[in-house]
Amino acid sequence: MIAAEAAEVCLCALPRPRGAALREMAPAFRGVQGPLRLHQDVPSALEAARLDTPADGIVVVTGSLSLVGRALAALPGRKDAALLYA
Repeated sequence: MIAAEAAEVCLCALPRPRGAALREMAPAFRGVQGPLRLHQDVPSALEAARLDTPADGIVVVTGSLSLVGRALAALPGRKDAALLYA
């Protein structure tokens, strides 16, 4: 599992019916070595991950296609963000 290798995990909720509540997801990440941070939406989780990641580190977004699409749309400078999540 990716979470076992992560220095930090940022969880975020997606709207129902696609997403689960944070309180339902958090127990699955009890084995994470670093902090488990809970965010109310994808943009805030992505921004927190980007700020906490060292310059030579990477941010991995994993989950549903809906979550990944929202993360792509939240990236700064994405000219096609409206097309990614319309």
